[in-house]
Amino acid sequence: MRAIFCAFFGVVFLLPSLNAAKAEIFVKPPAIESMVDFWESVYVGVSTDEGLLHDSDNLALVYETIEIDRDSSRSERKAQIGQRKKYWREVLLDLAAGTPPVGRPEKHIVEAFTKALGRAPTTEDYRLATQRLRFQQGQREKFKAGLVRSGAYDAEIRQILRIHRVPEELALLPHVESSFLIHVYSKSGAAGMWQFIPATGRRFLTINHTIDERLSPKASTFAAAKLLRANFEKLGSWPLAITAYNHGAAGMSRAKQKMGTDDIGVICLNYKGRNFGFASRNFYGQFLAARRVVLDYEAYFGPLKLATPMEVDKWILPYFVDAAGLSDYLNLSTQSLSSLNPSLAQSVWRADRWIPKGYELKLPAGTLKDDAQTWIASVPMNLRHAKQRRSLYHTVTVGETLTHIARTYGTTIDSLVALNGLANPNQIFPGQKLEMK
Repeated sequence: MRAIFCAFFGVVFLLPSLNAAKAEIFVKPPAIESMVDFWESVYVGVSTDEGLLHDSDNLALVYETIEIDRDSSRSERKAQIGQRKKYWREVLLDLAAGTPPVGRPEKHIVEAFTKALGRAPTTEDYRLATQRLRFQQGQREKFKAGLVRSGAYDAEIRQILRIHRVPEELALLPHVESSFLIHVYSKSGAAGMWQFIPATGRRFLTINHTIDERLSPKASTFAAAKLLRANFEKLGSWPLAITAYNHGAAGMSRAKQKMGTDDIGVICLNYKGRNFGFASRNFYGQFLAARRVVLDYEAYFGPLKLATPMEVDKWILPYFVDAAGLSDYLNLSTQSLSSLNPSLAQSVWRADRWIPKGYELKLPAGTLKDDAQTWIASVPMNLRHAKQRRSLYHTVTVGETLTHIARTYGTTIDSLVALNGLANPNQIFPGQKLEMK
């Protein structure tokens, strides 16, 4: 590892090749080979209209591919998957009871277990497997679309990673996190291309009622680079640093200490720490699978025309600006201006808040023309403001709901959710301060 680390800082060592150095940085222990193969299959082999019913611990155990009706409701899909889980659970229970395999499904299971375990399965193997049935939806179309989108950001991401002494190939990590979707939110409240939760995001980014830099590709990439570098400096290996991006550096430090090794294969296979669940256990394997696909994407998808970076004009605001008024002045829809500035909150586009002073506003290429200062000086005075627009706040009391608060202030639940960045409108608490306007 030392030779690789020093080579990264420009010290010359006699290394076989750059590819060898990369291989050592992103090791793939035998313990996680089946994991990488599984996620490669999910990314390129299984459509979003299908999914794999598999064992959550041993990803070499895939029971079947389930076709999903895209027109069915979520409850209908859940019921369909539940029925297939029930079927395979009964098959496993029969085998666990010592019933000889007689039908095709039973024989398929025995062969799959034997191959995955490298030995003859026991009745206990089957019994434990009944609790590990999991469904994973395919992502072929999603991954392909993300690959096309990535072309617009790849060069800038790699440049930022180089600045922070992070391996450039970690520019591929958003394939795992977000498929390079800027506005995507997770159930846990993570947001943006790099999927920062609010608590982690605030370590590096501005997140308030006016700006959420998690949605800015450039700002969030700087944040991701800083976090990945900090993880590496704490943990000493890139596989652990990558896993820590999902599980946290403190959590991976505990895993490393408890297992007595920094071998990512041993940790993924054997560590049973609290909160080290399926997502954390698989995160590094998913990265390796995405890396394998992207580095040879034409072999999987054929020739693709990747997106290119969008050319824009940039204007660092010397004052607060009315976004809606500016859109009218530019003869540009607020939606178009918003798409160029994804980190600005909905409160800005509703004119509840002004675009903040000092913000780097992106405008369509050619807007500022040749003499930018003359253009900036021509912006109507009524659109400029010396101070931010004042907001009205409400402090939640015991027993209040968002519905009650919205009715009291003559607003909507959707407005309050957007204005306050609430991940769950049903979870507000006494003492919480909500912005009303």
